[in-house]
Amino acid sequence: MKDMQQWDVWELDQQAARELTDPKQPLDSKRKGRRYVVLSIAKNIQNTGVVVCSPIGEHPVIFAYNPQIAKGEAASTKDCCLWCHEIYTFSVKLFGKKVGSLSHRQEELKALYRLYLRLDF
Repeated sequence: MKDMQQWDVWELDQQAARELTDPKQPLDSKRKGRRYVVLSIAKNIQNTGVVVCSPIGEHPVIFAYNPQIAKGEAASTKDCCLWCHEIYTFSVKLFGKKVGSLSHRQEELKALYRLYLRLDF
């Protein structure tokens, strides 16, 4: 099993993920992989084999709770943002490699998820 930690950034095999959905989703011809930030804690990932995560988007910040990720941070080739408003669950098997980490920003990210989800955690 992959050593995935909360706030790690991993590349997802987007083509495989879309082929596994029912009904099948159209392929995004622009890219094969996409970066996701792991929200699950490591123990849950090991016990379930699935990862709860949010994508990193290449578009400008949409909402106040979409933190900007600067070029060079978490394998970003340009300024982008974490899409806290999108939360997915994928099999660990769909992730290829770790490309970075946002663990140094975990308190900021927790606060933004609390704000968006209206949770107290």
